[in-house]
Amino acid sequence: MAGKRELDEESKDLSAAMVFLLREITAGVDTSAEAWEKRGYWLKADRFRLEWEWAIQAAEDVEDVIRHGAWDLLPRLMADLLPHLAGVQVKKMTRQPELWKGAHALLMADTRAG
Repeated sequence: MAGKRELDEESKDLSAAMVFLLREITAGVDTSAEAWEKRGYWLKADRFRLEWEWAIQAAEDVEDVIRHGAWDLLPRLMADLLPHLAGVQVKKMTRQPELWKGAHALLMADTRAG
């Protein structure tokens, strides 16, 4: 998305795909934390959830931008994600449009807003 100069359908799909991916991150965090809680590692689970709390907030913020068409706010949200994703390297082979194509329509059809 960083290379995009204008808002187009692909930008909308990429943004929506990000919401779905951030939700997946959050689900993984919850699964890990629950496993630690079952073993009595309450503090570790709480710290882990706090460390990844940004992901659910980011998903909600990006979804809000998409649902309300407030696309002018998206660049700021993307900038806020940079510190959290700085170490992630995206390989060219993983950037196939099929991964995000149609994600905007899926998100808009999703009735569980937020």
